[in-house]
Amino acid sequence: LIHRINNELPVKKEYFVFPGKDVSQDETIETAVEKAFADFSITISLQGLVYSKEDEINGSEYYYQCDYVLGEPAVIAGSNEAIEMETGDQVFIPIWVPLTELNDLVVYPESVKEKILEDVFE
Repeated sequence: LIHRINNELPVKKEYFVFPGKDVSQDETIETAVEKAFADFSITISLQGLVYSKEDEINGSEYYYQCDYVLGEPAVIAGSNEAIEMETGDQVFIPIWVPLTELNDLVVYPESVKEKILEDVFE
């Protein structure tokens, strides 16, 4: 997960999100997923689409099961996240979170968090 801290708001907001990025016209969804993890110095192997959702604000979103290959979570210099962190208004901290702790965190989108917990613990 990515621990997000938004200092731009009048009240600091902390939450967690799944790694992801917009898909450009010259890449596949799968390539975009791999690049999203690479931005946090993680190499993964895609195992397949697990969830998808659509909403009016974010459009289509796709969530893949991935196997960890190598790397330690870190923000890569020059990435969009590193650039956004330069002002101190935004903080991105990639971390490993055990599935047993997922329910205790504020994770967006909540519907995907709930689906993962359902699938893993039921």
